[in-house]
Amino acid sequence: MSAAQLARRLGVSQQAVTSIERNERRGAVTIATLARVAEAVDCDVVIEFRPKTSLEETVHRQAVAKARAERERVIHTMRLEDQHDGVEEVLDLDAATKEWMTARIAKLWE
Repeated sequence: MSAAQLARRLGVSQQAVTSIERNERRGAVTIATLARVAEAVDCDVVIEFRPKTSLEETVHRQAVAKARAERERVIHTMRLEDQHDGVEEVLDLDAATKEWMTARIAKLWE
């Protein structure tokens, strides 16, 4: 379909359609504009979020991040107090991750 044909269906100028196309290429077209264009060509706009990984993997990664950040804060504090000898070995990252995924899961996204 040409820009002129689409413009007629939308009830706008051909320059307006060119502007819509330019905005779409820049990633700046609005959902409302897409919906108007879709309606003009007898289509539906479908926007969805698709996870890149499984929910389990997402939760696990977040738990690891929280456990690691917490561990680093403790290590930093211990170093400031000159008590850091062996602290890294004592702080079990796997155990902390499991705790975040179970007992502390309600606070996982804070």
